[in-house]
Amino acid sequence: MSQPQRTKTGAPRQTARSGCPLAGPAMFVGLMLVLCTMPGCEKIPTFGELIGQDQAEESVEGLQTKHEPGPSVPLTTREEPASTGPDPAITSFRGTAPNMRTDSQLVALGSLDSGLERMEDIDLSSSTVTAVGLAELKKFPAVRKLTLSMMMQMTPEMIEEIGEIKTLEVLELTGSPLSGISLEPLSSLPALVEINLSNTGITDEVLEHFKPIETLEVLRLDGNPINGAGFRYFERRGFPNRIRVVDVSNTSFSQQGFPFLRGWRTLEEFHAGQSGVFDLCLASLGTCKELKVLTLGYNPQITDEGVKRLASLRKLERLDLHNCSSVSDQGMYFIRNNKGLQAVDAEGTSVSRNGALGLKKFAPEARIAFRGGVVQ
Repeated sequence: MSQPQRTKTGAPRQTARSGCPLAGPAMFVGLMLVLCTMPGCEKIPTFGELIGQDQAEESVEGLQTKHEPGPSVPLTTREEPASTGPDPAITSFRGTAPNMRTDSQLVALGSLDSGLERMEDIDLSSSTVTAVGLAELKKFPAVRKLTLSMMMQMTPEMIEEIGEIKTLEVLELTGSPLSGISLEPLSSLPALVEINLSNTGITDEVLEHFKPIETLEVLRLDGNPINGAGFRYFERRGFPNRIRVVDVSNTSFSQQGFPFLRGWRTLEEFHAGQSGVFDLCLASLGTCKELKVLTLGYNPQITDEGVKRLASLRKLERLDLHNCSSVSDQGMYFIRNNKGLQAVDAEGTSVSRNGALGLKKFAPEARIAFRGGVVQ
């Protein structure tokens, strides 16, 4: 085995392979000197730059800065606008029974700037409201229906205020005493479609005031002392062509009214129960080709010959002959061609089961009530 070379003193000689600790720094210094002598080298890089230590420190510093919490910002919540319900005046009115509503409530409503557009149906039945309260209703922009039934203290001033509600389409005055009170102010209601004057004590002359109302379609006059003469006002100007429903039950309409019905082209419902109707009256009704509902109950003067006059009403759907005691099976035979019939009330007549079954063959959809039974 070869021995390491020794100096004259006997110590081993150091070589490059001996791993001298000064070799690394010396080489680094030499490298720096070489770089300094190279053209274009104006700055001696630091040791940290050469090994990328500075870049790493910057990256760490930047990372730390990025995650440093910023200044605290107070949390804020958006306040939702408070929902606004109906005005207390509206709530109070709606929560009050019709017969307990007052002038003061209507005055309070009339002073509102908004919310009245939803007040379309006003019911003041049996209340003590006067013209003072009704005067406020013309401020309501969308009143369509006004019910003043059983208003026992009705006055001309109240009728005048009603005439100012130009949006009104349906007016209910049932049971309110109107005898001796002019209804002329109602003629200025341009949108009126239906008026109910049942049991109000009006006479035929009142009907003259409805001539200018070209929109009128439903006219209810039952229970009044009329004889039908007032319908002449409609007949003269072709007015009937707009009326669809007429109710003259419990009146004396048959005395003079039926001739004025001849040729009413749009009449769809006619109610004349207990009105003294007899066979000849029905000849005029036979010309109302659009008639669908006909009520003739409690008119014992009607016989089979009168029913025969209804055979031309091919659109008839409901026929009420209740307690028309003189009508028999022959009458059912006369209307066999009214195939669209859906209901026939022949209770209290002389119609038998055989008569009802005979009609049923021709009008299969009809429910036929007769004395003692029903065929359906």
